[in-house]
Amino acid sequence: MTADVGRRVLRATVPVLVLLAVWEVVGRFELVANGALPAPSAIAAQWWTDRADYPEHIRATLTNAAIGFVGGTIVGVLLALAFSLVPVLERMFRGVLVTVFCLPLIVVAPVLAVAFTNPVPSRVLAGLAVVFPMLVSTLVGLQNASASGRQVVHAAGGGRLASLLYVRLPSARPGIAAGLQIAAPAALLGALLGEFLGGRWGLGIYLLGSMSRGIPERIWAIGMTATLISAAAYGLFGLVGAWAARANAQVGSDSGPTPEALGAVKGPLVKRVGMALLSIAIVLVAWQAFIVIFDLPPTFARGPVETFEFLFTAPKASANREVILDAMAQTVPLALLGLAVGLLAALVMAVVATLRPGVARGLMPICLLLQSMPLVALTPVVVIVLGRDLVTVLAICASVTFFPAFVTISQGLASAPPATLTLMRSVDASTFTTLWRVRLPTAVPHLLAAASLAAPRCILGVMIAEYLAVGGGLGFLLAESRGKLSFGMMWAIAAIVVALSVAIYRLVAVAEHWAIRRFGPA
Repeated sequence: MTADVGRRVLRATVPVLVLLAVWEVVGRFELVANGALPAPSAIAAQWWTDRADYPEHIRATLTNAAIGFVGGTIVGVLLALAFSLVPVLERMFRGVLVTVFCLPLIVVAPVLAVAFTNPVPSRVLAGLAVVFPMLVSTLVGLQNASASGRQVVHAAGGGRLASLLYVRLPSARPGIAAGLQIAAPAALLGALLGEFLGGRWGLGIYLLGSMSRGIPERIWAIGMTATLISAAAYGLFGLVGAWAARANAQVGSDSGPTPEALGAVKGPLVKRVGMALLSIAIVLVAWQAFIVIFDLPPTFARGPVETFEFLFTAPKASANREVILDAMAQTVPLALLGLAVGLLAALVMAVVATLRPGVARGLMPICLLLQSMPLVALTPVVVIVLGRDLVTVLAICASVTFFPAFVTISQGLASAPPATLTLMRSVDASTFTTLWRVRLPTAVPHLLAAASLAAPRCILGVMIAEYLAVGGGLGFLLAESRGKLSFGMMWAIAAIVVALSVAIYRLVAVAEHWAIRRFGPA
């Protein structure tokens, strides 16, 4: 057992050590980006020089992220429990929840900066980043509970609440733990974005100030510090998930989530259209209610009616639309291209992992490191290495898409029906033939599921790159509008980006449901 553990640790450590050695050589001899890629030893030396700056910045960021993480987790789990008990609530509020998920944090940040004083925006952004992953993972866990267990409870006279407490909730522990693992890095990203709005302490503020000074070693040191914190949280909740999976083995569950677990609306077209219109109405009411409840100043706040007038009926509505459409013409194609690049890289890596598991185990630590690196810390680092052009934006999009897509697609490739795999072996089918005819078709729904979850993150990645470094597009327009106090433009950008993200999410979700019917297990 000890020797086996040692081999696993060695397999995980060697690729990282090789990467650091190559990185050291490249950095020392300035082989990339004219010295903009410093050696790890130089980054460590800079961190040590600046070590007195870090404790207060780290404490502030961890506090903001932790408060948002706890609050978002509680809200997400409670919503999942309520939806499980009263399914009609899920159908009513699905539009609001998808809107929250698709809302790029960089868009809502300026609104929160006016509505609240520091450090509340950082904590709210951290919480918003957590709610949807926790809600979805908990819902899937609750709806994946053992059917036989639920039948036993009902046979004993228990109702929906008893089934929730004694069967569904224990069965949902692995799902909740998986949500926590995803939500922890997301909370850190939200806190860092909130710190960009101002204040004295926080790694986001430290990073923003260091970018203006142009010291690559310091930017890398701050980025790696944030990454290590995020990776530690990711690993910690991974251990919690492993414990939950072992405990859940005694509870039992079905083989996997059904389309119902994804929140698909069934019934006549009229019913589906009615629920969609109701969801849109709830979103608009919630928008206006936010302005009223928090008493946002009229000079700043723009509700649904004012935003509609800004875009369609105001004297300068045509010019306003033209500016936004020009920015969209830059941002949207880059986001879609980045999404495609990330999904393609994930698919190739998942196939390699299926055919050569040893390669995947060796690269997994590096993939985990990239997954844990917050976007706002990753963007300046990528800009240093690749410059301020298209490649930078695509690299950022691919990085936020790759890891979750890789994990999801790998699960799809591994979930091919055992009987079919046995049949392929019995006819001496090659590994490639089995991959092409069995494993890849089985993985299609998983690929589309990864795309639906990654699409809004790609838009966020492009906008952050435009906001911080590249310029142009919706991200730069948002920053410019904030600087000019053009509040109507800010709210219009927010509304259009959310609508765009939701539309892309819905289109991919439709393709996902079709793929489940076409390629999913009977």
